[in-house]
Amino acid sequence: MKRFFCVTVGVLWVGGVCGCTPSGVLAELPDPLFGTVRPVRVCKTLSVELPAVVKLPSPRPSHTMELGWIPPGGVSRRWACMVIHHSAGEVGGAEAFDRFHRNVRKWDELGYHFVIGNGSNTANGEIEVGSRWTKQKHGAHCKTPDQHYNYHGIGICLVGDFTHHPPSAAQMDSLARLVGFLMEECDIDISQVLTHRGVTHRTECPGACFSLDALKARLK
Repeated sequence: MKRFFCVTVGVLWVGGVCGCTPSGVLAELPDPLFGTVRPVRVCKTLSVELPAVVKLPSPRPSHTMELGWIPPGGVSRRWACMVIHHSAGEVGGAEAFDRFHRNVRKWDELGYHFVIGNGSNTANGEIEVGSRWTKQKHGAHCKTPDQHYNYHGIGICLVGDFTHHPPSAAQMDSLARLVGFLMEECDIDISQVLTHRGVTHRTECPGACFSLDALKARLK
């Protein structure tokens, strides 16, 4: 009875997990396999039991960023153009500009609708949505006698001084993506994508090294 019991246990053990040390009756059994398997048998078993591999489609580009640009109440019909600016300084972001506009300019809040970072206060190419855009409120970025460009223009500011150097590649990528979205969403013609100096002729903003033609070439 003991012999039968020991053999039974030994068979079950060998069948379940390799690594036992043969002794007594167990020594009569075939040596266990350490670190090896019979490739033909194992492969056949796996090929039967494993489900067929499903080939997934390539991931599509994320539109999460664009979704964040749609205001809670939708987009107003007031927008007829876009005006591009630079900050004329190498450091900043929406929060810093908001404090400056409130405390120094004495405006009610950040004058722009969007700010595109350069890696100083925010990531290079990061697009910040200002509270004016969220509220679909007029801007305070491009003053003219009739205030047309404040009332009907979307203000976009790129952080940096482009008097002596152009925007970063990441900033231009983000600007093209944002402007393309706004052109479609607000039904704005490419001819109405403007610069601050192109509107008022009293400033160099957004700097001599910013190329509006290069931007428009990416939007066609």
